[in-house]
Amino acid sequence: MKKLILISFGISLSMMAGMSAEGFDQITQNGSFSLQSTNWNSTAALDKFDGTVGTLLSVELSLFGNIDANAGYENLAAVSNDIVLESAASIYGEVLGTSVPFDLTITPNHLGTFNGVPSFDGTPDFSGTSGQLLLGLTGSASDSLSTTSFHPVVEAIVLPNFIDADGMAGGLDTLMLEIEASGSSHATDFQGNVASMFQTTAAASYELIYTYETGEVSAVPEPGALLLALLGLALLVGRGALLPR
Repeated sequence: MKKLILISFGISLSMMAGMSAEGFDQITQNGSFSLQSTNWNSTAALDKFDGTVGTLLSVELSLFGNIDANAGYENLAAVSNDIVLESAASIYGEVLGTSVPFDLTITPNHLGTFNGVPSFDGTPDFSGTSGQLLLGLTGSASDSLSTTSFHPVVEAIVLPNFIDADGMAGGLDTLMLEIEASGSSHATDFQGNVASMFQTTAAASYELIYTYETGEVSAVPEPGALLLALLGLALLVGRGALLPR
């Protein structure tokens, strides 16, 4: 009994994943957010995939960020000091309204190490012999997330969130991409006596890629329906395990 149930489960997944083999194509959307002082947040509307043109195979989100910063330090210790300044921003991007979180975090930064900074010169002005002001520090970072990295069951639940089944007929539905940039700069030293200052601006950009199979459109189960089906199959498998052989 249990063997038959497991075979049935495999056939069901194969049928849901069935596709024609006429060809593949991609649709790309991108946008950017200009340099702004941290902390900031903004949103962008992403068109869903037109479900009438093919079968959606994967979704990939790439997030890019950069900073332009000023930073300064002042050694307040009575002895020489080693100081590290990190100008940085934490940039977070999330596609809202998906069944499973679809998000990324990147941290563009600029790291500076200053060894043997002379003892405090008596004036906390980020200059002189014990201090320094650094202008125009830059850094960048990027990362990507693709549904192809998900477990197949999770991927099958997430993909329908990005599909507009009737396509252009009623105008493409959209999902919102939210971007947040927060300052995450800090200074460290080895004497426990340092003053620091940071002025940080951050910019971000994104790219969303739909990879799809052209030709006849495969039926795509709704996320809720798929969850119920999987739950039912799990219950059947569990019941089969309890039945006498």
